[in-house]
Amino acid sequence: MNAKLFQLRMPSNDQPILMKPYFQAKFDGDLGSGFTWGLFQYVADIACRDLEDAFYISNNPEGRDMSSWFKPVGKHRPYSMSVGDLVLFEDKLFRCDPVGWKEITDKHAIASVNILVNERDLEYA
Repeated sequence: MNAKLFQLRMPSNDQPILMKPYFQAKFDGDLGSGFTWGLFQYVADIACRDLEDAFYISNNPEGRDMSSWFKPVGKHRPYSMSVGDLVLFEDKLFRCDPVGWKEITDKHAIASVNILVNERDLEYA
């Protein structure tokens, strides 16, 4: 199976107006504000069996070469998966929670990740 990783990027210090939407998306699950402000970025494809496997591969606690399972995409450098990040797996969208995963059924959020995937596909066409 393949998963697509969308990371929630913390705004730089020179963008203080974006801190509120960032924290709303990260801790309150208000994904709309994160997508509206462009805080989510499609950063990697992960060859994995399930969500826990995707998390493990992204975080690579043993420092092994995971390049055959973890493929960065686009211009954004991926970092280890954490709370607030999104994973598209088996046509379902999940949010990495403090403990486990929450399935996201919000149609706007699903459409937004599909737009990010399509933009990336157009970029490399």
